[in-house]
Amino acid sequence: MSSSLIATGAIEINATSAQVWEVLVKPKYIRQWDDIPEGFSESQLNLGSELIWEHGDDTGAVTRLTVTDYITEQLLKMRWFSSPVVESEAAEIYYAFSISNKNGITQLRIDVGDWSLIPNSQDYYDASVEFVESATKTIKNLAGQQ
Repeated sequence: MSSSLIATGAIEINATSAQVWEVLVKPKYIRQWDDIPEGFSESQLNLGSELIWEHGDDTGAVTRLTVTDYITEQLLKMRWFSSPVVESEAAEIYYAFSISNKNGITQLRIDVGDWSLIPNSQDYYDASVEFVESATKTIKNLAGQQ
């Protein structure tokens, strides 16, 4: 079995957990640090919410993020699935956003992967490393402006 490929990043944010949470779950903010499919509602993410991108070909292929864990101001976890990249929906590939507070400082941690479970895993991992670096900075800026 290959070793896991999980992109990880953490950042301290001069904002409350509630402010960081709002940036993670409200589409008006998500659009600034990630992609949202066209036609996605303006409702905030909740447990079971799905973001679905259709690949626009005749195969019916889609990429989907489904919110599987939702603990307000603590954890937002979304399961990633993309057909035909992933052969089974049982693959455990997640985007996880964890918020914690230590000594009055809010910390955000993002984990994306495990990409070792799919073909071309290094490409997905490399893209995720870039995503985590960019997203943490943008989320910090957005939360600090509220």
